[in-house]
Amino acid sequence: MVDSIAEWPEVVLPRETVESLELQIQELRIQKQQAVQNALAGSEGELKQLRETIVAMRQQMEELRAGRDTAAREAIIGATDEITQLKATVQALRDEMDKLRIRHSEEIQAARVASRDDVTQMQSTIAAMRLELEKVHGR
Repeated sequence: MVDSIAEWPEVVLPRETVESLELQIQELRIQKQQAVQNALAGSEGELKQLRETIVAMRQQMEELRAGRDTAAREAIIGATDEITQLKATVQALRDEMDKLRIRHSEEIQAARVASRDDVTQMQSTIAAMRLELEKVHGR
């Protein structure tokens, strides 16, 4: 029995068999290379698609963020305008109330003056009538 490869007898194969085996080996190498290239091409296609998806999602996120920011800005501007209008309305109402208060105060003052004038005139009339009555009755 043979214990090591070195002791194996040399096998002689016909040339056609060797060439045939070499062709098969070469074809297997080519097939293996093509399989690797096909796998790489598939992976590269998938990577490209994933990258494009990532870019599209980033753009969509930016658009959403920009839309949200624009909506927030517009809401703030609208609220600020409304606050400004309400402040102007409050000030106009205060001014009108002050004018009414002043006019009312002036009317009350005028009524007091007129009342005093009436009282003074009536007192003068009463005094004049007393004098006349005293003259008529001789006192």
